[in-house]
Amino acid sequence: MGKLNIINAIFKRRKSMKIKFLVPSMSCSGCAETIKNSINNPRGINKVVINLESKEVLVDSELPPEEIEKSIEEVGYEVTKREILEK
Repeated sequence: MGKLNIINAIFKRRKSMKIKFLVPSMSCSGCAETIKNSINNPRGINKVVINLESKEVLVDSELPPEEIEKSIEEVGYEVTKREILEK
């Protein structure tokens, strides 16, 4: 493997994906803020949009969906559905 290929492999950026999480127990703006703060990591999270009415958390992220779901559940909210919208 050439030197340039090694450098590219080391610094290869993960692809961003848009993921939707359904969080039925999210019932108020305080819940939404808690969830947003739990996943709004400067590394790997590009954008978090929360729709309180539909109880959906939309995340544009470079992190695996499982890692984001775990963060939501660690602050006390169950994720009942996860859907990858775009890779």
